[in-house]
Amino acid sequence: MSNLPSPSQRTLGAALCMTAVIACSPIDQHVSESSSTNESAKVAIERELYSGIDQSAIDRSVRPQDDFHAYANGLWLKETKMPAEYGRYGTFTILNEMAEKNLRAIVENSDGGDASAQQIADLYRSYMDEDAIEAAGLTGVSPELRLVDEINSADDLYRAFATLNRHGVGTPLAAAIIPDFKNSEAYAFYLFQNGLGLPDRDYFLVEDNQRFSKAVADYTDYAAEMLALAGASESEQRAEQIIALERQIAVGHWSRTDSRVPEKLYNPYRKGTLNELAPMSWEAILSILGAGNLDYVVIAQPSHFASLAELVSNTPLAVWKDYLRLRILTDAAPYLPERFAKRRFDFYGKKLSGLEKQKERWRRGISTVSDVLGEPLGRQYVAQHFSPDAKHKMLEMVRNLLDEFRIGIDELDWMSEATKAEAKQKLGKIRVKIGYPDRWRDYSGLNIKANDLIGNMRRAIAFEYNYELATLGKPIDREEWGEPLAVDAIQRFLQEL
Repeated sequence: MSNLPSPSQRTLGAALCMTAVIACSPIDQHVSESSSTNESAKVAIERELYSGIDQSAIDRSVRPQDDFHAYANGLWLKETKMPAEYGRYGTFTILNEMAEKNLRAIVENSDGGDASAQQIADLYRSYMDEDAIEAAGLTGVSPELRLVDEINSADDLYRAFATLNRHGVGTPLAAAIIPDFKNSEAYAFYLFQNGLGLPDRDYFLVEDNQRFSKAVADYTDYAAEMLALAGASESEQRAEQIIALERQIAVGHWSRTDSRVPEKLYNPYRKGTLNELAPMSWEAILSILGAGNLDYVVIAQPSHFASLAELVSNTPLAVWKDYLRLRILTDAAPYLPERFAKRRFDFYGKKLSGLEKQKERWRRGISTVSDVLGEPLGRQYVAQHFSPDAKHKMLEMVRNLLDEFRIGIDELDWMSEATKAEAKQKLGKIRVKIGYPDRWRDYSGLNIKANDLIGNMRRAIAFEYNYELATLGKPIDREEWGEPLAVDAIQRFLQEL
């Protein structure tokens, strides 16, 4: 049961603080001090002052001073069974399930509404129309597969890397437009290492690790089966060649530790100097990615790109083409016929993540709509479930907390006046975002069709990528929102610097 986060883990401390505040409130003092207050009034007040702690989770056979976690959550951990479709389960999951049910009601009643409601309805319909998906077969990914078939040179291969990346396919390079690590007022164009079919390079490189070795073996089987499902001959031999190539890509990858250090990831290159780093078709790559007119780009892991250029020179194009076919099929599998979707889940869901079964299709459909149309769907959601008055009350509560912080700073006897002033300045820079944005994004330019799931996903990826490209050269938008439907806080820390 170690994967079951406790229901009160994140909120119990705050709830205890709230209980303490209630216990010493003026109302409570009035009740205890006034001899004229009758019993019925006491009962009424006690009903108003209830605790928000879920006491049904508490295991009172455990002393809190011995093991507070087991005391606060023991019964819940003992009695709660892990649902087969989850790898972890807790209150956030439960809240998300509640939100999903509310979203389903909204989505399934969106048909015939305004333009954004119709987008929501059509995207959901395209996901739920399994007969149409089966009938389409691989037609939806035929442009990408045809692009791979037409690769005849290293230059073609580099162009394919860039083009497929813009289509949402995981190739050895990944473009991102994010705030510049060295200039918090501007966006920059980054290229990151990418392209592995397993979560990390260590799966391929760490020896004497049974879990990693089994994952690579299972991944090899998965690759062979996916190629075979797409009609490839000699799929087992070709799969082994793909895994050998990915192992070489992994050799050039940085470790997770190094990739977490922003200073190491900030390596700006002017376009004219990129060939000194790695002899690649940089002009074509950057042009396809929409960065051809930039003065510089940031290469996050330079040695990866040097290694990649060498791999392109030394690896037969036929192997690279099979590798890209597998990447295309893997990334598109959730939107392809069931034989592809099931095989992907069997590997990535069951064998790699330990899930016992896939979520119901309607839940996956809601998740897809939320991923693609998060703000339009969020706007519908808050209209029904989070009123402006509720938002105002939450903002007022947060403002009160910030005021208390200011008072607390003033009362610190160990802090100098200059330090207090600096602390207050930092406190004043906190940007509070509650519930939903004040300014909603316009999605009217995204073309959604009720009978074209793969096309919808491709157009959605292009829409989002073009949106990000348009931020280059503009000031950081610090009011940009995450998904209003997310359970938990959203931290876009680079935009808050």
